[in-house]
Amino acid sequence: MSDFQTFIYVRIPEMWRLALPPFGNHMLSLIKDTALISIIGLNETMFVAKQAITVTGEPFTMYIVVGAIYLGFSTIVTLFVMGVEKFGERTTVGAK
Repeated sequence: MSDFQTFIYVRIPEMWRLALPPFGNHMLSLIKDTALISIIGLNETMFVAKQAITVTGEPFTMYIVVGAIYLGFSTIVTLFVMGVEKFGERTTVGAK
């Protein structure tokens, strides 16, 4: 095998399996710390929730909805990373 083929077929599969868990943690941290990477900002979401509270008078309901939105996004990222990790572990089942 050439150096390039060794890198593509041997080294990359080993590297991405090891790099995936920290990458997943970093993605979750980005969602929590940067408010969904500026797609849906925490300030905007909370502002809309405060406006809804003034209309409905139900603060806990609105804050639960905002929390559910963030929980939903975090769950989607977590499930995606878990699926990719499971896909990566398929070749190491008998190697332990």
